[in-house]
Amino acid sequence: MSFVSATYEVARKEFLQLLRTKRLLGVGIALVLTMALLTVVVPVSFLGVDGVRDLFGAEASIPNAVLLFFLSGFLLLSGYFFIQLLPLLLTSDAVCSEWQSRTIFLLLSKPVSREAFVVGKFVGIAGTVAVFVAALLVLDYALVSMLFGAPDAAAVGDFLLATGVIVLGVLAFSAVALFFSTLTRSSVAAMLLAIVSWIILFPLLANLDFLIAMARFGLDAFTMSAEEAGTGWSQYLSPGETMRSASAVLVPDESGGLGGLFGGGGDVNVAASVGALLAHTAFFVAMSLLVVRRRNFE
Repeated sequence: MSFVSATYEVARKEFLQLLRTKRLLGVGIALVLTMALLTVVVPVSFLGVDGVRDLFGAEASIPNAVLLFFLSGFLLLSGYFFIQLLPLLLTSDAVCSEWQSRTIFLLLSKPVSREAFVVGKFVGIAGTVAVFVAALLVLDYALVSMLFGAPDAAAVGDFLLATGVIVLGVLAFSAVALFFSTLTRSSVAAMLLAIVSWIILFPLLANLDFLIAMARFGLDAFTMSAEEAGTGWSQYLSPGETMRSASAVLVPDESGGLGGLFGGGGDVNVAASVGALLAHTAFFVAMSLLVVRRRNFE
């Protein structure tokens, strides 16, 4: 069996297995309900077109602003929260569950290389989650456009670009969880490691530049510009923070209003964000391959 054929078979197995998992159903339903609440119920019932326009600025595209409202959300009622949690939950036991149930010995006894095994796992899970998230965003954007008026071509282009960044973020988080699934035989331990990295490690890395500035300049770092303090680079060390650049794409600087309060506005280097998310994905998939190639699964 060729590498491509073996990868396809493993990916197909993962796709079919995901369709039956309760985690996809549970988090998926929570994501859909949050999306409906923050893009339909609240804007239509409490804000209205004028309220959304006042909140984000007269120049903001209403459908884009409503989608930004959903992505940023409120604490656990945040699109980013569920979009990042979903690949972590679904991928964190990708390898260790096979090891724990000893089915990995059956898989590797067939003409399936360890490389095809890892890549197939990643493609099957990350691809499924990415398509699921992208489809939800597109469908919701179409619904919001019908409710609040069709956006112009530039706004639609911003939406598609932001969706692309979000999809790359899903792939990066899947790669992170895949790596942790190779480090332990316990699915629970792998999931905890992935979640701890998400809520503690990566946020620390994202603020590393400011911590360095604080060590150099003390409290003066709070009043210094990014250029003076040398900050602004470490956000790309966190896939979560890099993924949030989609918000600035949806509602750019010129929109004014309170877009910045919800994560919109501000300068963002989209090319750097895309490159960082691709680098995260490639790095953690490569590390997963390295661990599995050297791992003794006895």
